[in-house]
Amino acid sequence: MTGRGIDLADVVGGGNGFGSGKKGQGIDPRTGKSEERSLNALDDRKPGRFATCDAAMIDGVFIPAFEQTQISSTELVAAGLTDVHGHVIPELIKS
Repeated sequence: MTGRGIDLADVVGGGNGFGSGKKGQGIDPRTGKSEERSLNALDDRKPGRFATCDAAMIDGVFIPAFEQTQISSTELVAAGLTDVHGHVIPELIKS
C-alpha cells in the first residue's frame, strides 16, 4: 500500500498538506505569521534569524546565514548552510 505525500506548499498556504491551502498565502519570515499577500519583496529580511510560525505542522522559518543559524524553536543551530540567495526555509517539525 502506498500513501500520499504531504504537500509543503499546501501547508504553507494554511492547508493540511492535501490540497486545502489557500493560493497566495505564505509565511512572513520576519514574523512567522501566515498572510494572504505577496511576500516576494520583503524589505527587512535578516539572514540567520528564526521566526516561530503559527501554521500547523511548521515550527518556524529562517533565512540561512553562513555563520550559525537557529533552525528550530528548541534553539537548535546549524553552521555552514548552503547559500539560498535569501530564500526562506520552513522547519517542519512542530512540537
